[in-house]
Amino acid sequence: MGEMSDRILDGEEKRRLRRAALELYKPPFRYERGYILDANSRIMYDNEGMDTVSRVRGLPNPEALQDMVDETIAEALSAYWKARVL
Repeated sequence: MGEMSDRILDGEEKRRLRRAALELYKPPFRYERGYILDANSRIMYDNEGMDTVSRVRGLPNPEALQDMVDETIAEALSAYWKARVL
């Protein structure tokens, strides 16, 4: 990961990044032909290609924002799993 994503974020910076990450994509989400798309048909994830699953590009501090998107998705998946499976 990039230099920004390797450093520890303070609480306010983490909250700001989480807000920005949540604003990138709009629910509901759907899986279609190897991609997870948001309500506006923006590609959120794909299962093709490189080692990474999400790619946030063209924004300030994309590495840290991508990390926050991934962290937020992991938390959402964990909550969903706990609520419905366990």
